[in-house]
Amino acid sequence: MNQRFQLLLILCGMILHLSACSEDDDGAINPQLTEYSFLRIYDQQDINYDHYPIDVVNTPDSGFLMVVGRRVEGSDFLGIDLIKADASGGFVRKTSLPDRLVNPVRGFIQNNEQAPAFVCMTNPGLAGRMLRLDQVGNLAEERPLGLRTPLAVDQLNENQVLALGYNAETQQSIVQEWDADGTTLRTSSFNIGAGQDTDRPIVEHLIRTGRKLPFLVGSAGNNQYYFNGLYNFTLSMVWFTFGNNQPIKVIQGQQAQGGIDAVSVINNEQMAVATFNFGDKYFSPQASIPSEIISSAIDLEAAPMPEVDNDGIVQLLTKQLKERELLIYAADTRNKEILLLAYDANSGQLLGTQYLRLNFPLELASIRNTFDDGLAVLTQTYTLGRFPRAALFKLSDSDLIQWLRL
Repeated sequence: MNQRFQLLLILCGMILHLSACSEDDDGAINPQLTEYSFLRIYDQQDINYDHYPIDVVNTPDSGFLMVVGRRVEGSDFLGIDLIKADASGGFVRKTSLPDRLVNPVRGFIQNNEQAPAFVCMTNPGLAGRMLRLDQVGNLAEERPLGLRTPLAVDQLNENQVLALGYNAETQQSIVQEWDADGTTLRTSSFNIGAGQDTDRPIVEHLIRTGRKLPFLVGSAGNNQYYFNGLYNFTLSMVWFTFGNNQPIKVIQGQQAQGGIDAVSVINNEQMAVATFNFGDKYFSPQASIPSEIISSAIDLEAAPMPEVDNDGIVQLLTKQLKERELLIYAADTRNKEILLLAYDANSGQLLGTQYLRLNFPLELASIRNTFDDGLAVLTQTYTLGRFPRAALFKLSDSDLIQWLRL
């Protein structure tokens, strides 16, 4: 069977009713198919070939590079494909990486001189690898990392990267600071708790048999950092400083059934946050950071979000648009759509609500800013309701300005 990718054209209104960047009465964005706004689904004729999108980045040629997982025969882990698209989302090429490279982590690493890189691990071994790509999206370099089982990555600036991993031998969550080439600069370690099944949530996350856990890492300001991962038998958000393996502050979840879903630290006293607790979801664009050393995520003041899918992921994006600082929440809904909520980052005021939808189910993979002040929203869809494929929405700055009436 022909293995080449096909681009599913949006025909006869079957998938999305298109207009010139208009808005339906029920609040759905309808992007025009141009380089500024579009929807593309990347299909393949082989019905046994599944794709699980991970992340997307806007490339210097104004195109897009998508990292997607693919099933590998005989392996519990996802292999890696790279999909390159042009400025209007048109399919350019697909590159399949060797099967020994598995489980790509969301988060690209970039600087002004090099093409983007991302992190994955090896199978066997679960050793971290940084994969540097060339300008057209092919694998250019594979660099070993001093981190096992990478779970989350965040680039703070051009030469500072934070990464969260897990060491099964010591049963510790490991946080490292790297330069942009993946050289380890500093390390801190935190016990997840002793016991044979303590790390079961991590294993089930890695092999996709359980909940997709919201592993996070980032800066809390004032030379403090945080990670969201397993600590002391539960999913916890942990504040720390490098060189000290004792937490400064911990917001505990409910084992793997509750905790922080997404976070953006605003200042020493406030953060934007999404939480979950036994199936319920809550959002707050201006939650107070607890003063206690040990606190619980269920005590954070946040509004319930009954339309958000219990098992879906939530992501937070900061954005500047027309001199406004925005916080954008992206989440899966129970109706298998993508919910976008935009808040004023300074006041916490809700500015607008929108939905991205198809006639097929949608699940959020990644939301990213683009060079032209728009948004790229990478999703997983199921063509004919059955076959997992990558779908990319591109919203222009004009779409966003119209939506938010800025």
